[in-house]
Order: sequence, then structure tokens, then C-alpha cells
Amino acid sequence: MVDEAMTQTMHARLCLVSTPGLIRDATCATIAMTPNVRLAAVVSGALSATQLLPHIQLDLILLDANLPEEEVAALLTWLADHVPAVRKLVARTTTAECDQALAFGADAAVRRDELPTKLALFIADPLP
Repeated sequence: MVDEAMTQTMHARLCLVSTPGLIRDATCATIAMTPNVRLAAVVSGALSATQLLPHIQLDLILLDANLPEEEVAALLTWLADHVPAVRKLVARTTTAECDQALAFGADAAVRRDELPTKLALFIADPLP
């Protein structure tokens, strides 16, 4: 029998930053189907994230495709200064937007249509 505390430590604690709507619902469903991840928090934007993140323990944060580009850039900058140990994954609509997210400090950026596959790979990949 597996100890419950042990099981919890094997799961990455994820915070989703996503505005309410269909994209957020789909992303939550993707997270629920992804092995080794536990959704620890869902916040609706960068301001909510900056208020919550200093008070919870996370392993990674996912910035969803429905966030405005300026908000993604600002939040990535804030995360680098305030919670640098948290890994940052950004989902965007286009490859060019992914490149911009990487330039602003994301650890990884994926197109929204690749998220179901890439999320599991990102979680399984240890930090260098």
C-alpha cells in the first residue's frame, strides 16, 4: 500500500493562471488527465497570482493562452523576481507568441494545441 504523504510528494503542485471561460475549462480538464500533477490553485489573472503565489507552495505555474500578452510578460517578470524557484510554463496560440514568452523568462512555452502532450513532458523533465 502506498503512503498518502508519499503519493502527494510525487505530484507536482501546479497553479493555473487563466481567465474564466472555455479555454480555462479545457485546460483544467487537461491538467486532471495529466499524470503526476495536482492542481493547487486557479487564479484569473496576473494581479490575483501576485497576491496568492507568495503564500502557497508550488512546483510550477501555467499561464494559459487566454491571458493577454502584456499580462503574460508582466507576470513572468514578477515571477522571476519574487518566486524564481517555481517553474513557468506558458501556453500560447502561435509559435511567435511562444518565442516571446521564452524571451520574457518562461522555462517553456507551448502552443495551446500541444498542451495535453507537452504538459506531461514538462512535469516529467527535471530542472537542469
